Amino acid sequence: EEEELEHEQDVALMRVSQVSSKDLERSKHANHQQRLIDTGLENRIRLQRLLSIANQMPQTSTHALFCKKTPKVKKAMNECSEAARALVCDFLALRRELAIQHPDLPNLEDAEAAS
Repeated sequence: EEEELEHEQDVALMRVSQVSSKDLERSKHANHQQRLIDTGLENRIRLQRLLSIANQMPQTSTHALFCKKTPKVKKAMNECSEAARALVCDFLALRRELAIQHPDLPNLEDAEAAS
C-alpha cells in the first residue's frame, strides 16, 4: 500500500513537471514573439520618420528640373534610388526567409487578400 502511494505520488509529480515544462516552453515562445513585435514596431517608427522626410523631397515633375540644372543632384538622386531599391530587395529577402523558417504562420499575401 505504501509503495502504491509512492508510485502515485511519483506519477503525479511527473505530470506536474511535464505541464510545467510545457508552460515554460510556451512562455519562452511568447517572450520571443513579444521581442519580435517590439523590434518590428521600433523599425516601423524609424521607417515612418524616413518616409516623412522622403515625402518632403521634390515630386516627379520638380525632380526633373532639379536634375537638369544640377548634375550633383541627379547623381545623388540616382544613388539614393539604388540604395532604396537595395533596401526593398533586402526586406523581401528577409520576408522570404522568415516565411521559410515559420511555415506555420499565415502567408502575408493570403492575409491581404482576405481583408
